[in-house]
Amino acid sequence: METCQVCGQEGEDRRTLKLRYFYELEEISEKFQQVPIDEDGATDVFYMLRTCKDCRGDFLELLRRWINGEFVQPESDDPKRNIPVRKDGRTVMVTREEWEAMRK
Repeated sequence: METCQVCGQEGEDRRTLKLRYFYELEEISEKFQQVPIDEDGATDVFYMLRTCKDCRGDFLELLRRWINGEFVQPESDDPKRNIPVRKDGRTVMVTREEWEAMRK
């Protein structure tokens, strides 16, 4: 029996997600396992998760929605959004209230 690293469900039929995106995914979750790879004489890493079929399906649905642009947000010219914050590898502008909420 193997545990799904996402939902914790016990079972025997697990899938392996390997992801190499040139981003340190430990910032997202400590569940990602780093696996070293050698490519062209240089050592790099990819990240791996073992998941159940249900969690794989959830990930594929999320990926489908992302590819179709469902998460794209238009740029805001709101003058209250004047604090730059690094979030998931990009800079976003937030309000003072949002920034204070993030710090809690």
